Amino acid sequence: MRLKSFQVKDYRSIASTFEIGSANNLTIVGPNNEGKSNLVTALVTALRLLEDHSRYARRGRFRTLGRSISRAYDWQNDYPLQLQQRADAHTTFKLKVTLDQDDQVQFLESVESNINDNLPITIRIGRDNIPQFEVNKPGKGYAAPTKKSAQIAAFIGSKLSINYIAAIRTARDSARSVEALVSQALKQVEKTPEYIDALKPTIPR
Repeated sequence: MRLKSFQVKDYRSIASTFEIGSANNLTIVGPNNEGKSNLVTALVTALRLLEDHSRYARRGRFRTLGRSISRAYDWQNDYPLQLQQRADAHTTFKLKVTLDQDDQVQFLESVESNINDNLPITIRIGRDNIPQFEVNKPGKGYAAPTKKSAQIAAFIGSKLSINYIAAIRTARDSARSVEALVSQALKQVEKTPEYIDALKPTIPR
């Protein structure tokens, strides 16, 4: 799975961006105070919302998701201050991901729906800090794309691995970065046959 493009609207100093293509190595160049860090942070926030959605979805906590992941998005700080009086004030993230053949097979097994190689996802989040996921999946037989949006977002989130280390960071940020690295390592351990076997119940002789 690969991130193909990204867009964001109404996030910190960013009013709106065009569709930004992604590659294996993406470099953002520009003068100071032009929003480069905010653009990267917006992308990280969107990916973390998906990743957290997957984690809480596995626990059956779709309805309380927003309260559980409020750290991923802080409306008072992340939504433009001059727009916060709007009745419908929310940040919009748009992601397009590309799925390879193995991903498509797993997608069919997990979501029970066919898909081509591209999948566009829209995330909207406002003052209540509860994200709304919309999957604009094209194709015949998918008349209500939002019907399985939670499952699809959870599937995409389960494929993500995010590690963002800012150039300037507090001790708390550094600790969270280390926690994320440890969590990623533990995820890989949980998939090993030795770990799976260790969790199997044993029958006393």
